[in-house]
Amino acid sequence: MKETSVSNDWGDRLMDLRDYLLNVARTYDRHAPMNSAAQRLLRNAKDHLRDLTPAGYRVRGSGGMGTPTFTPWIGVFHPDETDDPGQGLYIVYLFAEDLTSVTLMLNQGVTRLSKELAGRSNRQDELRDWLRRDAESFRQAVPATLLEGWDTAVDLGSNGWRQRAYEAGSVVARRYNIEDLPSEVGLRADLWHLADIYQRAVESRDTPFASGADVAVLDPSSRVEPEEGTDPLRDFYPKDDADYVAHLVGRRIRKKRRHETLIAEFGPALAGAGFRVTTDVHPRDLMLHRGGDSWLVEAKVVYNGNATAAVREAVGQLLSYRHFLHPDPPAPRLVALFTETVGEGYAAFLETLGIAAVWKGPGGWEGSAAAVQDGLVPVS
Repeated sequence: MKETSVSNDWGDRLMDLRDYLLNVARTYDRHAPMNSAAQRLLRNAKDHLRDLTPAGYRVRGSGGMGTPTFTPWIGVFHPDETDDPGQGLYIVYLFAEDLTSVTLMLNQGVTRLSKELAGRSNRQDELRDWLRRDAESFRQAVPATLLEGWDTAVDLGSNGWRQRAYEAGSVVARRYNIEDLPSEVGLRADLWHLADIYQRAVESRDTPFASGADVAVLDPSSRVEPEEGTDPLRDFYPKDDADYVAHLVGRRIRKKRRHETLIAEFGPALAGAGFRVTTDVHPRDLMLHRGGDSWLVEAKVVYNGNATAAVREAVGQLLSYRHFLHPDPPAPRLVALFTETVGEGYAAFLETLGIAAVWKGPGGWEGSAAAVQDGLVPVS
């Protein structure tokens, strides 16, 4: 096993996932105060892990609220689904009570449902039964090949009602012994694979928790591909350039939360590299400026691994925005920003159109040759 030095002076520096998990396991003490080094390490998870988690997701760690928990955790949240660990689906690293293992899970929040069942004599049994049914529904909504090698039964080594509910609500999981953790590459690969399962499970719903509405799981056969939002140009045939601009700029485009989180993650990363970043450029996602050059950025979430759809949408919007919104020279350079790789073939295709491509992978931000040349790939 790789040797890792244990420290209590982490600040907000970036850490490898493996080192982070080891430090939590080796320093967490539920009898220590809430301002202990391990508690700060957990609360700062989003800073320590920001470069290795999938693009557009939110990270949060916790060692309890008010009093230390028996089982500290780090959650990775799809913002279109939830950012509340008490409800909805989310990825979580949940430590066993004895801290000898940590389990990577796609799990369901239990607090909201537990409150809804309050007053029933068999509330905890009903809660676990409900969670098991929903977990099976989610598994049925995801391609079986993605679930191969993942566990559905989880033992968190605790008799607490919440931990037993987490065991029941697990969609899929993988348990790691702390003294025999996989390599950094292996841990990141597992996280990104689970993020793919997570994305597909979220899209199996008709309405995600993040909307505030009640949630129902769809029959997998009736799934509908998600839309980025209602197209403001549907059934619109512009008479000329001015007509296009007036119509589009005057319409509000509804963006999904993961799309907005992707932009919020990418923009500041480039601002630190000397770019001036402008987001108030509706209907465009982002404009970058450095020296006398400018770049027009269009961000796309790759849904269900469908790189084709994401690339086509990015190309159409970038070319039309440049034509209609930037008619006077010099025209901005074009950048397509994706939540994950779209493949070498599509990256090369985009470059033939003069479009640089940037995406996030398990090792951090990556990009096409033009993106690297222009300094558009954030560096840790």
